[in-house]
Amino acid sequence: MEDNMDTINKLQSGKYQPRKVRIFSKEFKKDIAEKIEMRKISIKEVKKLYNVSDTSVRKWIYHYSKNLIQGCRMVVEKDSEGYQIQKILDRNSELEQMVGKKQIEIEFLNKVIELCSEKLGYDVKKKIITKQ
Repeated sequence: MEDNMDTINKLQSGKYQPRKVRIFSKEFKKDIAEKIEMRKISIKEVKKLYNVSDTSVRKWIYHYSKNLIQGCRMVVEKDSEGYQIQKILDRNSELEQMVGKKQIEIEFLNKVIELCSEKLGYDVKKKIITKQ
């Protein structure tokens, strides 16, 4: 009853403007759904840009999208699998470099012990091991 009175008052004052009916083409809806799916534009941006309701945009997505299905839950992770694999590969190469450096150090120290043993005339390695 009050709604009717508000409408009548708006009509009499000249402030009432009936809502314009807009019909969007199938191609337009497909294009918007594709852009949203490719993350070129967000639902919020579409709502503001075209003055469309959230429900309408979501219906377009579910109707025209190839991957998004209504009722299915999509999990979005911070890092993609490719990025995580790349991080693991980078870490692996760092560790391989560290192992290589340590191997060079060990070989160098073994060579020093060998040279010291030749100069001193006795096995320095055995002396070190027996003292411990």
